[in-house]
Amino acid sequence: IVDLLPVLDSFDLAFKNKAVWESLPEDWRKGMESIYTQLQNILSSHGVTKLDLIGMPFDPRFGDAVSMQPVTDKSADHTVMDVLQTGYTLNDKPIRIAKVVVGEYHE
Repeated sequence: IVDLLPVLDSFDLAFKNKAVWESLPEDWRKGMESIYTQLQNILSSHGVTKLDLIGMPFDPRFGDAVSMQPVTDKSADHTVMDVLQTGYTLNDKPIRIAKVVVGEYHE
């Protein structure tokens, strides 16, 4: 299962660049989205879950803080601000932790 995660990463990168993605033919985009959904569904049926960490308190069990982002809102201190690489669990146990950007409060 871990060997398939880079394939999901490639899809995520393709989808992330909205300008380029939306410039592609609609039928091609729908086909790629369908393949991505199929892959996610297969992994999900085997207990793999994508970690949704944005806005959550930073937890080193599920994320690796690769950088800090200054924040002026104290409630955002030690909160995941962005995910650079998605993390996944298998039956609720981490199989790959996410690479994240964490908020760091500054007055």
